[in-house]
Amino acid sequence: MNSDSNRLITYEAIQFANIMYHACAIHGSIYCTGKKKGVVIHMHKEIPAEIVRILVDSPNEYVTAKELAGKLDVSRRTVFNNMQAARDICRQNESDIISVKSKGYSIRKSAGICAFAKKGRGKYVRICNQEYKLYIIYLLLSDEEPVHISELENILYLSRPTVYRLAEEIKEWFAANKMELTISRKGMILETGEKRLRAAIKNWMTEAGQWLDGKKEGQQDSLKLGQCVKEFLTLEDGKVRKTVEEICRKNKLVLSRFELNGMVNMLQVMIYRLHKGHCVKISDRLFSLMRAFFSERGINEIADCFGENLNIQFPEREIVYFMVLLLNNGNFEDRKALDNQCHRVKVNETLMDECGTYLKEHLNIRPEDFDELLGNIEFIIKREVLFQIKGETGRNSKHYNAMTEKYRATVIMAQELYRRITKYYNIEYYEKAICNIAFSILSIIQKNKKELHAALIHNCDIFEFKFVLLSLQSLPFIHLAYSTDSMEKLEEYLGKNEPDIIISTMEYKNQAIPVMKISKVFGEKETMENIRVLIQLYQRLNYERLIKNRIEQ
Repeated sequence: MNSDSNRLITYEAIQFANIMYHACAIHGSIYCTGKKKGVVIHMHKEIPAEIVRILVDSPNEYVTAKELAGKLDVSRRTVFNNMQAARDICRQNESDIISVKSKGYSIRKSAGICAFAKKGRGKYVRICNQEYKLYIIYLLLSDEEPVHISELENILYLSRPTVYRLAEEIKEWFAANKMELTISRKGMILETGEKRLRAAIKNWMTEAGQWLDGKKEGQQDSLKLGQCVKEFLTLEDGKVRKTVEEICRKNKLVLSRFELNGMVNMLQVMIYRLHKGHCVKISDRLFSLMRAFFSERGINEIADCFGENLNIQFPEREIVYFMVLLLNNGNFEDRKALDNQCHRVKVNETLMDECGTYLKEHLNIRPEDFDELLGNIEFIIKREVLFQIKGETGRNSKHYNAMTEKYRATVIMAQELYRRITKYYNIEYYEKAICNIAFSILSIIQKNKKELHAALIHNCDIFEFKFVLLSLQSLPFIHLAYSTDSMEKLEEYLGKNEPDIIISTMEYKNQAIPVMKISKVFGEKETMENIRVLIQLYQRLNYERLIKNRIEQ
C-alpha cells in the first residue's frame, strides 16, 4: 500500500476490511491485517515483468513511458509506479534499466534478463476498462461500506487519476439506474433504496454475463467476474428458473426468453437480499392497491410454490412485489385480463375527487367524455404505480420534450394532476407518467374539437363555383355552412350567425371574423398556405373553447 498506510490500521482500512476480505476470497490474493500492517493485495504482479519484456523485445534503443503505457493499456503514472519494481527484476538478473530524459527507457541486456523475458512471455493479461468498471460496481453493490479510492489503487494496481476517471463513468452508470453515487475523500458511497438496489444488481448481472459471454478467444476473466456473479446466485439456477416458469404457468403469464432470464436473476437477487436481512419497503396505501390485484388463493399458491421448490417462506409483501414485477415484464395470455384486473382495483376516492374537480375547472368537454377521461386517469394511476413502464426502467420518456414544446398547456394540466396523485401514491417515472396523462387529455380534447364553420362569398359563374366548392371540400377542418355571391345576403346571414371564418374569392374585409382570400384556381403553393391558415385557426379556436381558466403557456 501507500507509505502512509504502513501503520496501525486506520478507520478507513477497518471500514474497507470486509471488502478486501471478500475480494481476497474471490481472487485468492494475499490478505493480512494487524499491527503496523495494512491490507496488502497484488493483482497485477506481471506489470513490472512486462515492462522488462517490452524493453528486451523492442527493436528501438529507447522506449518512452507513453509507448510503454500504450502497450500495457495502462496510464503513464502506472508505468512510473512500476518502474522501480522492473529495475529490481533487472538487478536480480544482472541487468539494469537506463532512463534518458526526452528519449525514454533502455535496458542493458544480459543472458539472465533475456532468459527471464523469454520464460515469462505471454503471461501478462490486459484488463479493459469495462472489466474494471464492472468489478468496482460489484464492490459497491455487494457491500454497504464506502469503497475508498486508495484501496482501489492497490486492489486494481491503477493510478489515482485512472481510478477517479473510472469512478466518474461508474457514477453515470448508477445515475442511469436512478441511483446516486457520491465521490469524496471519504470514498465512494452509494445512496439508494432497496427496490432500486435490487434492480441495479439484476442489471449488473446481465451486463457482467454479456461481458463474460462476449470475451474474445483466449481472453481471461482477470478480475474473476464470473465468481462475482455467483455471489448473487444463492440457489441453483435451474430451481429458480423452474419456479418462475411454474408461477407464470399458474397465472397464465407469458414471458419472452429475455424477460424470463431477467426475472430469474431478479428472484435470485430477491433471495440474496432477504438472506442479508433486507426487505422492500412499501407504504400501506401502495401495498393495499398492489394487494388488491391478487386473490388470497393466488397469493397462497405462489407462497406454496416458493416453499416447495426453494424451501423458502417469503413475506407476503415480497410475494406481491415479485408478482408486480412479473406483470411488469410479461403479458397475460389473454390480453384483456390485465385490463379486467385493473378495473377491479379501487383508487383512493378523495384523490379521484380532486382530479375530477381540477379537470372540471379547466376543461369544457361533453359529460360522457369527462367520465371517460377520469376513468383513463384512474387506470393510468393503477398502471403506473403497479407496473411502472415496461422496458423503460430508469429511462426518460422519448416523447416528453416534444410534448412540452408542442402541447404546453396540456403538459401543465398533466403535471398538476401528477402532483395530486403523488400525494397518495408513488410513481417513479415522472416523465412517462406525465406523457400518459397528457396523451389521455389530448385524446379527449381531440374528440371534442369542432370543425371550422365557414361562410363563402364569391364572384364565380356556375362552372367556376362548382370547381371552387370541390376544392374547398378538399381542405381540412372546415364545414362550409353557407355560400352566396351577394354581399347583402352575406350581411343578412352574418346578422343571425357567427361563422368561424369567411372565405372569399374577392376583396372583402370583416372586423369581427377572420377572412381567408382564395383564388378561383388553387395552385400547390396557395393550397399549402390555406391549409396552414386553417390549422392555426382550428387549433386556436378549439383551445379557447375547450380550455377554461386560461393555463399559462
